[in-house]
Amino acid sequence: MPVRIIGLDWKGGPYTHSFDIVDVPHRPGVFKLHFREADGSWRVVLVGEAENLYEALIAHLVSTAPDPRVQELVRTGNCAYSYAELADPEERRAALRSLVEHFRPELNDPAALPEAGIRVEVNPN
Repeated sequence: MPVRIIGLDWKGGPYTHSFDIVDVPHRPGVFKLHFREADGSWRVVLVGEAENLYEALIAHLVSTAPDPRVQELVRTGNCAYSYAELADPEERRAALRSLVEHFRPELNDPAALPEAGIRVEVNPN
């Protein structure tokens, strides 16, 4: 299967309050949640794809997030997010797989990733 190369235009910033993501678009794309380590370095802890980036990020980042591990990371104040718009659903699923393979984020289950009928290579940052 040939590999399609997709250049993603990443945007994002620190997250401490839901007001921090008011500029995230209500459009489809992929996203990453980051955690700052004690030494100042960042690691990607979760990667996702969504029809609505804003709704997906707010669902993960608010205090009632379904995953208590995300809630704990947000409470530290050492979280950030990044997102890239990507309209095509097949490309989003393939980009998600590519990003999970690259970062191996602890909060993603590789076995639960959706199947993608194409292979893509994306810029991870």
